[in-house]
Amino acid sequence: MSYITHMNLPSAEEFKYEDCTIGGDDCWLIQPQSMGTKWTEDNVVFRSIIIRKSDHYVVSRGFDKFFNIGEKPEYDRQFINSSSIDYLEKKDGSLLIWSMHNGQLIHRTRDTVDALPKKTGAEVPFLLKKHPKIQSWLEKNTEYSLLTEWLTPDYVIIISEVKEPSIFLIGVIHNQTGALLNYERLTKISAELDIPTVPHYQYSSIKECVRDVAAWRNKEGVVANVISPNNKIAQLKIKSEWYLRLHKIMAGINNLGNVLDLFISSPKFTISKDFFDYVTLALDFEIAVKINDEINQITKAYSTFVKKSQQIKERIKFIKEYPSRKEQAEAIRQEYKCWAMTLAFHMLDEKPIDDLIIKKSLQKILNLK
Repeated sequence: MSYITHMNLPSAEEFKYEDCTIGGDDCWLIQPQSMGTKWTEDNVVFRSIIIRKSDHYVVSRGFDKFFNIGEKPEYDRQFINSSSIDYLEKKDGSLLIWSMHNGQLIHRTRDTVDALPKKTGAEVPFLLKKHPKIQSWLEKNTEYSLLTEWLTPDYVIIISEVKEPSIFLIGVIHNQTGALLNYERLTKISAELDIPTVPHYQYSSIKECVRDVAAWRNKEGVVANVISPNNKIAQLKIKSEWYLRLHKIMAGINNLGNVLDLFISSPKFTISKDFFDYVTLALDFEIAVKINDEINQITKAYSTFVKKSQQIKERIKFIKEYPSRKEQAEAIRQEYKCWAMTLAFHMLDEKPIDDLIIKKSLQKILNLK
């Protein structure tokens, strides 16, 4: 046999075992339970791997778990001490793994057995039609999995760089051994499959790479690959400061409520393009693109608020002529509901319409709790 039977499987407390059937064989997809998994030299292989239950034959595998520079200093040493490193640009997409087992084509992300049910899964047939040689290549090379970066205009993490679903070949890995083909062989297979690979960079040292990549804009960064004589690989992520800053911001602006907070702190706009331009100037164009739907919803809601405010302001002039406070209050209660009633009472009492009132009104209009 060319594979190791009965692997030392990781603890079910830290790793998930998902039952699946592939090519008629009962298998497990093994992946970590959570982001807090304690990674060791023995379990990094289980970042995303499908094995046959009966003998642990590897059916499909992704990259072993790897880390950001500085995340594990002891892991970084092999890169600092190596002069033979491949530096490949890291695209801002999702890993799409292609494998073949007993005649069944596998197309999956790290956390799935099949990518088709995913939100963007309908793109997989499009990608196969765009790159028809994938299936025939895997039929001839079943011992390998093709590792591709999947970019789509319908799911942008930070950087938008494609106008149609696209994949880039970023690795070819041997299922049983985990050996990864070097960049020279990767580019040959890329040409054979007519799938583009990612840009390749050269640096004299890892330190030079870190200095250069830190200054990049409109790119995520690179993955540094150290390949040993037996083709075992260690990988390290090095990201640009621009990307890290945007990622941190996006982690805080990831829903309608957070974008509303940003809007309240802005000069406030009734035209979506004006708010879009503000976000571009204050933060970044990529962030503005990412939250464009929320920008449209909030500016539309604010336009509703402004128009209603103007109507209430004119009406309050007449309500103030009513002889008693009781009659004035009754008129407001009859004519206005919810946030509009609150606004009317503020105008009646000549209280300022501050950001808190605006925010609470917009939350009501947007049906936010």
